[in-house]
Amino acid sequence: MTSRDRRSNARRAPHRFAVLGEWLTLNRSTGQAYFNVHDAERGCRVRRYMGRLYESHDADGEPVGEPIPETLEKAQRYLIERGLKGGTSPHPQRDESPTVRQVCDAFLAERREFAGASELGHFRKAFDALCALYGSSPARDFGPLALHAVRESLIAAGRLNRKTLNNRVDRIKMMFKWAVSREMVPPSVSHGLQCIEGIRKNRKVKGLREPRKVSAVDDARVDAVLPLVSPQVAAIIQLMRFTGARCGEIVQARPCDVDRSREPWVYTPRTHKTAHHDHDRPIRLGPQARKVLAPWLLRAADAPCFSPREAEEARRAANHAERKTPLRNGNRPGYSARQRERREPLREPGEEFTTDTVRRAIQRACKKAGVKSWSPHQLRHAAATRYKQGAGWEEARLVLGHRSVDITNEYVERDDALADAAVERLG
Repeated sequence: MTSRDRRSNARRAPHRFAVLGEWLTLNRSTGQAYFNVHDAERGCRVRRYMGRLYESHDADGEPVGEPIPETLEKAQRYLIERGLKGGTSPHPQRDESPTVRQVCDAFLAERREFAGASELGHFRKAFDALCALYGSSPARDFGPLALHAVRESLIAAGRLNRKTLNNRVDRIKMMFKWAVSREMVPPSVSHGLQCIEGIRKNRKVKGLREPRKVSAVDDARVDAVLPLVSPQVAAIIQLMRFTGARCGEIVQARPCDVDRSREPWVYTPRTHKTAHHDHDRPIRLGPQARKVLAPWLLRAADAPCFSPREAEEARRAANHAERKTPLRNGNRPGYSARQRERREPLREPGEEFTTDTVRRAIQRACKKAGVKSWSPHQLRHAAATRYKQGAGWEEARLVLGHRSVDITNEYVERDDALADAAVERLG
């Protein structure tokens, strides 16, 4: 056999790649990739071609460059749909526009005009899983089986609980419903997706866990972190504690948003969770909350009360005051290696705190204090329980800004002491 023949055979020798546990075979002579699968309808093994895996090959038939993302995406989608159909081959999809990725981008572009960063982040996470399998597919061909495949891929990742999984699937449905209203896809697409119901509680699904119930945080754990966070974060924690407000409502406070012409003071946040329902959200500030907030109102009317930039400057000033190394040694303020070379800082403090920055500050402080970690939202549960026990259900509902007592009931901790006393008295 001549060297030319050997090169020819090598060029025609198939090469295999693992995709979701199956072998995707590459024919080097044509560049086409295919699966050898058993077709249940025909009762034999057949080839299913996925298209070109590489854009180009060298003279010896070796692939050059990176695999084509659309081909890998199509291969993954094929295997998942084939498994859902019991081993039969899914029907080929039509190559029409717009694609699923284009619809996602258009939805986010419009949503960005009024949605907050947190909500957009939730949509992006849902769309990442969607586009990983169907990004280049025609949006009009997306149906219940495809949505089921996306959900299965999220479950297989093993990082989500049941509630979060259902939420991401619902966001995908919402996006396609929006696409129908913009005539980007036919109405049948959105109607078909409504057939996929959320996974209900106690349904056993491998790789899916139940969400943990959010409970009220006790005062001892809150008091333990207050000395270990910045004064700004400590004030945010205390205001949440006394008012029952959400963290996202407190961090955006400005002096001009607080009505101090009456008692209690009333703080009206610029944006809040139910603003799109045209609901008002007055946050009443009692004596303890007023005492906490008053020092932070001494600034421009439209300036944020709690500034991360001020917190960072105070932290650096405190570190400098406690410095033990003489100034002639080490870095002086304003003369770090990064500043000497006039490089941009790694990260600039923002104009306002966010729920995530407050949560991370609390978690770091909990670790330093040696107490069990807790989240800002647990302060709202603690306030709901305190107002219900001290005032009543209706008062707790109004303070938390709920439209129904049923919602408030989800926040209030069960009072076992009342049940114990009733049983001892009547049982």
